[in-house]
Amino acid sequence: MLNIPQEKLTAIKNFAHQYIFKLLCQQDIPFILAHLDPQLIGIGAAEHNYYDTPQAAKDFILSLEGQIPACELLNEEWTILPLAQGLYLAQGRHYLTSDEDQQLLVQTHQRATIVIRDLGSDFSYVYINLSHPYQELQGTENFPFQVGSQTYKYMEAELNKAKEQLQQKQQQMEVVLHSVNGGVKSSNDDDTYSYAYISEELPGMFGYTMEEFKKFTGNNAMGMVYPPDLPRALADCNECFKDGNPTYSTKYRVPCKDGSLKWVMDSGRKTKTPEGNTIINSIYLDITKDEEARQSELNHERRTKQQYYDLLSSINSNYYFIYLVNLEDGSGIPLRLPETECAVFTSYSTNGLYDIEPLVRSHFHPDDSAKILEHFSLSGLRRQKKDRHIDFALECRSRLFGSEYRWTAFNSTLLAQSDGYHQIILTLRDIHEDKLKELREQQALQEAFDAAKAANMAKNEFLSRMSHDIRTPMNAIMGLTAIAGKYLDDKDRIQDCLAKITTASNHLLNLINEVLDMAKIESGKLNLLEEDFSISAMLQELLDLINPQLLVKKHHFTLTKAPELRDNVLGDKLRLKQLLLNILANAIKYTPPYGSISLEVRETHSRLHDTIGYEFIITDNGIGMDSEFAAKIFEPFARASDSRTSEIEGTGLGMTIALNIARMMNGTIDVQSTLGKGSAFKATVYLRPHQQIRSSKASAPAAGIDSLQEISCRGKQVLLVEDNELNLEIAVELLKYAGLNITTAKNGLEGLDKFKAAPPGTYALILMDIQMPVMNGLEAAKAIRALPVKDAQTVPIVAMTANAFPEDIAATLQAGMNEHLSKPIDLEQFHSILQKWCQ
Repeated sequence: MLNIPQEKLTAIKNFAHQYIFKLLCQQDIPFILAHLDPQLIGIGAAEHNYYDTPQAAKDFILSLEGQIPACELLNEEWTILPLAQGLYLAQGRHYLTSDEDQQLLVQTHQRATIVIRDLGSDFSYVYINLSHPYQELQGTENFPFQVGSQTYKYMEAELNKAKEQLQQKQQQMEVVLHSVNGGVKSSNDDDTYSYAYISEELPGMFGYTMEEFKKFTGNNAMGMVYPPDLPRALADCNECFKDGNPTYSTKYRVPCKDGSLKWVMDSGRKTKTPEGNTIINSIYLDITKDEEARQSELNHERRTKQQYYDLLSSINSNYYFIYLVNLEDGSGIPLRLPETECAVFTSYSTNGLYDIEPLVRSHFHPDDSAKILEHFSLSGLRRQKKDRHIDFALECRSRLFGSEYRWTAFNSTLLAQSDGYHQIILTLRDIHEDKLKELREQQALQEAFDAAKAANMAKNEFLSRMSHDIRTPMNAIMGLTAIAGKYLDDKDRIQDCLAKITTASNHLLNLINEVLDMAKIESGKLNLLEEDFSISAMLQELLDLINPQLLVKKHHFTLTKAPELRDNVLGDKLRLKQLLLNILANAIKYTPPYGSISLEVRETHSRLHDTIGYEFIITDNGIGMDSEFAAKIFEPFARASDSRTSEIEGTGLGMTIALNIARMMNGTIDVQSTLGKGSAFKATVYLRPHQQIRSSKASAPAAGIDSLQEISCRGKQVLLVEDNELNLEIAVELLKYAGLNITTAKNGLEGLDKFKAAPPGTYALILMDIQMPVMNGLEAAKAIRALPVKDAQTVPIVAMTANAFPEDIAATLQAGMNEHLSKPIDLEQFHSILQKWCQ
């Protein structure tokens, strides 16, 4: 027999299949006619249908068009035999059934005999014969119509019987579902498998009523699945349904009404309705107990495997010594030895028995030897096994690879245990670099701990001093307030008390400002503004601030400016002034009466592009400092322990703040001091040059409430927006004293509404708090500026707020406000603002 190549065999089988499929399934008559061989022997389809000439065969094939109902072929099998050169016999059998949508029900087996000619690039049919059980064909039928009709009637009768049987089975199913705690449903084959039918038992499985269940699930099968399980359940169904398979089965958890979860087995089948729609009939079984037991078993198995994998992962190339010890007889097997220095390990056994002592004595640090033998000698391992502490790790020092001691990890791990048979894996691993890193990190942590401890002690000391420094002015304020209350009729006494209360309040405010500045520095939120200002004008403002203190202590003060000093710069004038003020305030504090203090300002070489370097050198002949305290003067909360300074108040933060400001201006502060002779501080900062400078404002008159009556804006209207009752009362009194008429609002929205309701030009000034409920001051100012009103863009708006940091001032200007007035209200600044904006 000739062998047929596999590729040729497949092509012949496919061509034989084409005749059956094209004729009975696709009705592709042209394909069949085109492939009839010119030397056709014959074609037959039953005992009455046989044609032995090509033309008769073509006429017969043409007569079949439209006469055969659509069918399906199942279970095709073909056997191919070579007949002669280029001729093959295809012997096949298949199962023929009419499509589901045909009213005629036919199901029958067929046999097929086809002779095929190989044309090279194609094939042709030389002989065809299809045979049925011939008694199914009547007369000259080409298809068993009559038998099919009889079969249909028979099946109709059988269908009625089946319906009765189905009803019985449904009743039986209900009994089964009640007994096994299950339920059924039918769902549509849509995106969410929406319900078409739900049995009464299904909601009850999970503690719901029917209505509750539909609402909980969204009336679809996907809604009942516990969300974490949904992707897996859908994947199971998709896997089951692929390749046209109609059945599926999956399991998942369902949330119950009481909050618990139940495992269910969800199995079903896709079927067609009489209308041609696809539905999925499913049965749900409660498998919670079985699944929990299975999960418990899986978890146990998983833990066991994990222990095994952990052991395998521990035995890797990092271990240069691995040894297997049998604890029962003391024997051992080396699993891995170092590629070099193997001679070192020849002493780990004696006569085939595990003996680690000679190796430990010769190659491990003496301080570690006793502990190694306690845990890793044969007796030590047996003792640990008895105490169930067989897994052990020890870090020790060894000279296994060289003359220097290196850190080594020595581990023992239980490998197997059954019926008194125990095996232990011993491993050695070099951990020298990791151990050194760990020791360095421990040292760094210890140093950080010591630093934090020192800082904490400094803060505690600071809090103790601050308690004293804050309570001192508070005591003065409270005491003087009480005294003033007793002398209400004595105007001079009350004025004296109020003057001293003002002094104490200013001192308390300075303390608070320093603490807040330090907090912002430590949090990294202290920002610098960039504005144009004059160095000369800034120095004059600085002198105005310190002059009263200089007069009190009768100090001789000298200011020297280099002749070539460039005056106009860009930078944060307020912070630079604060830096110099902190240093000068210290010089004044720690210089006895009649002492000398000087400030020299000069330019220095700039190490930064497009900047000017300025040096501010402040010297005094005060008490000075020793070298130990001079080295830590810039540390937070630092103050010298000196009887001469114990009565001087302060936070110990001034110099820290000054240094941080200098660093933010790309500079630094250097100090030289001699105890008992004085100190010299050199502050260096770098500022950008600016060609034009705003003209300096005339200084305001001396502070005092009486000066408010001198303002030439009496009778004008002011809108005061303030939510705090006490602050509102103080501001109203000051404004009344200045002769102004006041409209008040308790939040930004109320202020906005009152401005909109008033005719244009009503208000000469708006004083706006920032932190308020409903709408804050920034939002209110932006809303006013956005109004389509004649004076909305021009009416002066002044922020009157306790938000006093530079970034707070910048935020008010960005919101459209004209100026910033900090609380507590400075009467001199208040006078200046009213004089400026109300005229």
